[in-house]
Amino acid sequence: MIFNSVAYALFFPIIAILYLSLPKRAGNLCLLIAGYLFYMTAVPAHALLLLAVSLTAYFSAVLMDKKNQKKDRKGILIIALIIELGLLFFFKYFGFACEIAGVRSGLD
Repeated sequence: MIFNSVAYALFFPIIAILYLSLPKRAGNLCLLIAGYLFYMTAVPAHALLLLAVSLTAYFSAVLMDKKNQKKDRKGILIIALIIELGLLFFFKYFGFACEIAGVRSGLD
């Protein structure tokens, strides 16, 4: 589904009305599910990647909230950023980096 399609023109107002009519927590869950559905219309398998990124961010935030030491929270943040940016690099830029380096990535 692309932003200038008829499907999106129907999808957006339905989700907006649902979000605004639900209590805050349920509305946020509605947006999360809608985001996954929107993402899955392009390539359904990519929803697994989105799930991995979402879970990494969520559990990192939960862990940071439980820690009292600033040093501990910073360490968790750094690890989470390495994971998130590592996934971004691998899935978005790895093939390009290999092409520039003259190496076959095996992803093509």
